Amino acid sequence: RMKWYMSDKGLPTCYFDGTEYLKGVPNLDDDSFEAKKRRMYESYREKVVEKSKEPSFVSIAARSRFDSKNRRGNITATATALDSIPYKDPRLYFALIESKIPYDAINGDTVHHFVLRDFITQKNDNLTDYLGTPMKKESGEKFGLKGDVFELSVSYDVLDIYNINNLSMVVFVQDNVTKRVLQTQVYPVKVINNRAFDLISDG
Repeated sequence: RMKWYMSDKGLPTCYFDGTEYLKGVPNLDDDSFEAKKRRMYESYREKVVEKSKEPSFVSIAARSRFDSKNRRGNITATATALDSIPYKDPRLYFALIESKIPYDAINGDTVHHFVLRDFITQKNDNLTDYLGTPMKKESGEKFGLKGDVFELSVSYDVLDIYNINNLSMVVFVQDNVTKRVLQTQVYPVKVINNRAFDLISDG
């Protein structure tokens, strides 16, 4: 995935909408690193605030269920075009992420958040899952006109080494030509009392 986005790497590099990014600074064992880290954080924060003010072309709603006994989940996402989308290859993605992972890294971090565990598709072949699912309407036409709706349901198994309480599913729409992310939503995997719930992003 890193190669898909860029060849010029930095630690950590933060992406915004899949296109613009701010490159991190190398790990240094001196006082200057702390100052650089503070400036880097402020730059990230300013960019997040700037991007959060931009309207989205898409809304995402989802219904999620998880069977704790069998460690198996299912999530159905519905993407709706709020306006005509000027992108050629919009795709729907499901990414399973885990937080609160204890690990002593070279940068000094001992707990890690939003660690990618798997991309989920209907095939789950681990070969092309990172490319998402092409969004086609029932008529076979490409999703993208105002009012268009695309729905996709995927199932997945959670490995024993993953902590169910710290897992989330990130659902997002991305154009694979420009790599622009059009909308994102995050849902906890483990649902209280094993009930279904609905969340919706409105842009």
